[in-house]
Amino acid sequence: MSDTTPPVFLVDQLPAGGTVVLDGEEARHAATVRRMRAGERLMLSDGDGCLARCVVEGVQAGRDAALRVLIEERWTEPEPSLRVIVVQALVKGDRGELAVELATEAGADAVLPWLQRHVAVPITVHAPAGELVPATRAHDTTMATVLVVDDEHPLRVATHRILASQGFNVLHAATASEALRVCTEHSGAIDLVVTDIFLTDWRGHELASRVHEMHPGVKFLFVSGDPKARDLVKDGAFLAKPFSKQQLIDSVGSILLGAA
Repeated sequence: MSDTTPPVFLVDQLPAGGTVVLDGEEARHAATVRRMRAGERLMLSDGDGCLARCVVEGVQAGRDAALRVLIEERWTEPEPSLRVIVVQALVKGDRGELAVELATEAGADAVLPWLQRHVAVPITVHAPAGELVPATRAHDTTMATVLVVDDEHPLRVATHRILASQGFNVLHAATASEALRVCTEHSGAIDLVVTDIFLTDWRGHELASRVHEMHPGVKFLFVSGDPKARDLVKDGAFLAKPFSKQQLIDSVGSILLGAA
């Protein structure tokens, strides 16, 4: 038996045994990047200490990639006494995802995205009842549902956390096709989609037209690090990358309030 450690892929829940279908972003990475084939071995983890050693039984490549794997052994690792947390600055392209992958393979317990903090001058506005409240809290957009679509994993995670900290119900996807699946499976309304314009499979405005068919009232905030990308935005707001936490919060709030 080879001493090489098999690649590890994350799943939301790890079954006790039997055959498991690995899909989504993890399956695309396994089938497209690592080009795994039937007979090869991999590890599944729920990120909470449960691990399973598996053998690949079948591979479906393409946009809807999927791997059928057989669990050979499952166990739970005890929580280590020492935790290693890597603070990773957000970078462009695939380098951020590569940094997260390398840190994980090296044994890091967590990767914390780092964003430059912009200090804003506090301002107040008059609420309907006459009392003064912070501007970012002047209007109630809590529990609005926001879908974040970005193929750069660190940015997607950071955006998710920022919006969730403001009380939004946040959904996320790495590609346009995955975003459409989320829109189809989500039972409630989706109020806003925050999407990168240049996704790996489609353009953001192409995604917008498809999402409008399923959620006619949805609004869009397009983001991109390319200044020329603003010209592609015909129906929605635009926010240039990199943006601060406050810029994101203000942009989302103004759009949901109909000011954008």
